[in-house]
Amino acid sequence: APPARCDLRAALAARAAMSADPHRLLRHPGPIEAYPLEPSNEELAASVGLPVERIVRYDLNTLGGGPLPGVRGAWEQWDPAAAVEYGDLAYRRLREAIGSAIGVAPHRIVPGAGADELIRLCAVATLDADDAAAFPWPSFPSYVAAAACSGAEPVQVPLVGRAFDLEALLSGARAERTKLVFLANPNNPTGRLLDRRELRGFLAELPAGVLCVLDEAYAEYAEPEPEGPQLLREGAARLCVLRTFSKVYGLAALRVGYALASPDVADVLDRVRPIFNVNQPAQEAALASLHEHEAVAVRVQHARRARVPRVRNHERLARMERGERHRFL
Repeated sequence: APPARCDLRAALAARAAMSADPHRLLRHPGPIEAYPLEPSNEELAASVGLPVERIVRYDLNTLGGGPLPGVRGAWEQWDPAAAVEYGDLAYRRLREAIGSAIGVAPHRIVPGAGADELIRLCAVATLDADDAAAFPWPSFPSYVAAAACSGAEPVQVPLVGRAFDLEALLSGARAERTKLVFLANPNNPTGRLLDRRELRGFLAELPAGVLCVLDEAYAEYAEPEPEGPQLLREGAARLCVLRTFSKVYGLAALRVGYALASPDVADVLDRVRPIFNVNQPAQEAALASLHEHEAVAVRVQHARRARVPRVRNHERLARMERGERHRFL
């Protein structure tokens, strides 16, 4: 007799042979939590009874004042008919422009969909199941998810007061399973910036089998600006520096960032990144931004001047320690 025909729809409707565990088919290691969804401008405006155009956001650290002048021109000149093609898959122009601006060879630059994607790629490139990634805490939540999505343990090293505990972080890095260290400099959310001697001393003590990822998303606002690119120019091999166009360049919605690393590390990141991770309009906007030196300098100086009285108010209220002023406050 022919085998009985299986009615898949009926089986699913009856939940036949279905597990009660909704994560049955999902690899879900570690403490992965969704990034908190912030209310939209429209929702905020409705909640306080204001017109939406009066809403000014500080919670996501984006930049007011609109895009840089050159970005508007590049956006208008880009031909929408080009959307049918994938564009420059090697990111040649973008790598060369970043390299010229930063002083790092183009083959040591890996573009990404914001620094956030590059954080994930660093974990994919270095971590296996049961490895570990160490980082100060509190810091950027994506470090936790990046480690956990690779099946590794996220090791959170508590701050001392609001300062990095570099000795404890080194202790975590020396553990046999640790392959990756994330270090936001300046730190998000505390704004703490390592001085150059501290950072160089930390990197010198880092075990040979550990990659340090310096997340410099807020570099342009820091005083002095972090020297991640300089460390790479001097030959640091176990270092990857992340920067972004989301903050001072005002391109948060377009998702463009880049990693700077040794040729070997950059090669591995290039192998694991998605092929089409930075779209062509985003590349054009980033290219236009890199030429806006004067406008960027004005923005930075405005932010630095405006935060002085606010920092004083916070210090007076004992909510902020001195030195924590490298983000928008």
